[in-house]
Amino acid sequence: KKGFEHFMLKEIFDQPSTIQKAYLGRILENKGQVEFEDLKLSKSFLSKIDNIIITACGTSHHAALIAKSLIEENANIPVSTEIASEMRFKTPILTKNTLVIAISQSGETADTIAAIKTTKEKGAKILSIVNVENSSLSRSSDSSIFLKAGIERSVCSTKAFSSQITVLYLFAIYLARLRSMQKNEATVFLNELKKIPSKVRKILKNTSIIEEKAKKYSKYENFFFLGRNLMYPTAMEAALKLKEISYLHASAYPAGEMKHGPLALIDSKLAIIAFCSNKKTYDKMLSSLMEARARNAKILAFATKGSYGIEDIADDVIWLDNTIDELSIFPSTIAAQLFAYFIAKIRKTDIDQPRNLAKSVTVE
Repeated sequence: KKGFEHFMLKEIFDQPSTIQKAYLGRILENKGQVEFEDLKLSKSFLSKIDNIIITACGTSHHAALIAKSLIEENANIPVSTEIASEMRFKTPILTKNTLVIAISQSGETADTIAAIKTTKEKGAKILSIVNVENSSLSRSSDSSIFLKAGIERSVCSTKAFSSQITVLYLFAIYLARLRSMQKNEATVFLNELKKIPSKVRKILKNTSIIEEKAKKYSKYENFFFLGRNLMYPTAMEAALKLKEISYLHASAYPAGEMKHGPLALIDSKLAIIAFCSNKKTYDKMLSSLMEARARNAKILAFATKGSYGIEDIADDVIWLDNTIDELSIFPSTIAAQLFAYFIAKIRKTDIDQPRNLAKSVTVE
């Protein structure tokens, strides 16, 4: 554990390094391009892809949802995401130019391996995003991109998730550059990515602020995690962290959906964790939070430094460094991981080995 109380905390602190490892050697700065070592799918095939199916479970599925947005926005390729345990019972629509991406930290997730079996039998090309080399998933794929995150011992995934986002962000740019993205645009995206490790380090140097908020909110038994656009899957992942290690009820919603039902559950006994670092949807987030405030919910917001209006609505704000919308996932996610960790520590749960859970789900 290298002096850390739990493996989870150590792995949270590993992330400036593991994010960097995920992109080192893969960015061609002078060309504004991305290259992956040993990628066995030809550029000819990848330039002709007409649809992508991404399948995964748990935390990896949240990475898939983020990848869907990044690829569609930048490469203009239709992407569908499938929870692997559901996909295996479906008949996916495939063409000769379909790419199936399977995401798994261990590469041994039974449902994910079963999900790609059918698509592989029908001739689809499989790309796995995986941390463990020579895993079952990597062996059954046409090609793999490895996270290079090192061993993750805590059941609750932290550094593998941020490495997945890093690799998927790079892959979105790789596909976009095979199409219409220009060098200058790609260079901006890649330069912003290289700033992320230092932004994460700043969060890790100020954990006392997050710990203080965790103490305040640890008395609540029910949480809503809200976000819009890329902040919605960020909220989903943050809610999962809290559920996994603190055993508290936490539900994630797109903030705009609150008025379609969940608003009925809001009262003074509910804590709302709001992810407000998406500039595109910021005003809409404020509007949704005003609705929650009017119904006496306690609100903790994760917001970008300098954001206007949020202090007047939220009870508490955790301030994060500014970055582009596409990368705002990173500061929000790492801060949320720490928030979940400190609440679990206060509640004295088994952080590294939560009850009923296994690190690698090798059974169906």
